Amino acid sequence: MALREVSGAMILSALAVLPLGAVQAQDGEAPWADCAKLKTVPLPLEDKPSAATLKAFKGCSSEAFYYGIGVAKDPGRARQCAYVEREGSDNGWPNLFVGTGILMTIYANGVGADRNFDVAMRFACELEGAPAEEEGWLAHLQKLKKENRQGTDFSPCEDITSGAAMGFCAAHEAKLTGASRKAKLARITAQWSSGERKAFATLEKAKAKYVASEGDNEVDMSGTARAALVIGATEAEEERFLTILQRLIAGDLPRVSASDLGKTDNELNALYQKIQKSGDTSGWGTVTKDGIKKTQRAWLIYRDAFVNFAKVKFSSLAPQSLQKVLTEDRVKRLEDLGG
Repeated sequence: MALREVSGAMILSALAVLPLGAVQAQDGEAPWADCAKLKTVPLPLEDKPSAATLKAFKGCSSEAFYYGIGVAKDPGRARQCAYVEREGSDNGWPNLFVGTGILMTIYANGVGADRNFDVAMRFACELEGAPAEEEGWLAHLQKLKKENRQGTDFSPCEDITSGAAMGFCAAHEAKLTGASRKAKLARITAQWSSGERKAFATLEKAKAKYVASEGDNEVDMSGTARAALVIGATEAEEERFLTILQRLIAGDLPRVSASDLGKTDNELNALYQKIQKSGDTSGWGTVTKDGIKKTQRAWLIYRDAFVNFAKVKFSSLAPQSLQKVLTEDRVKRLEDLGG
């Protein structure tokens, strides 16, 4: 059974290790051995929060402030929050978007504080990530320092090599795309009637259950990149939902006869039965027939909720047009599973 196809933005591949720049290892030592020296680099006193700020920022999210996730972008507050998070129990690798990881990004980009590559490298060492990742961050930052780079696009995800960090990078990307989707949906539904919004809320609940079931039951969870794979699969489904909704609004669905829909339904049923009757499931990893059955049931509820919503919002639309598009989409998902 094939793993779900996930977009390149979700599964971030590590860059090749860049040439070392300013910080050089001793003879015979690996590049990251210089962390003993880098950890003594002084932190800018003016950047550290006061005792009152430490108290005020308790429970904050530097990721949210820095990237504008759910709140307005505020890099200065992101820095203060990151210093608070740095003292927390959940700070450090593999979460690159809290405390130390955000501080590395802030000082590398010069956004939220004056650019300081030495301080950024100190925080890279403080993360204590996988050896190859630590080497990658140091080499990357050393190269930027040597080039006197003035850009603001440094990301710790460019140099990851571990499945654990990949999961956090995928989660971060999902937060960014999710916020964008939420804004688009808010604009789309702004002028809808209360009845249309009620029908859409029912659809969103059904969609959420289907997407969650797909992530839980139709992604192989046996590898180290399982978190990233689940996030990638659910994000892809959310994007398909938005695309279909936009096609509905644009009147871009094909005209479909009852016969055409019947053929697609038969194809789906045949694929589903083939999977359920499979004798050898050894290549499926953690995916099971029962899990696929649960997801199929959730999809049927989602499909019906989508059609019912369309009847309320797009009363002139022939229901089979939407149903065929949704069914074709599910056929592709089952084909991905090895149907």
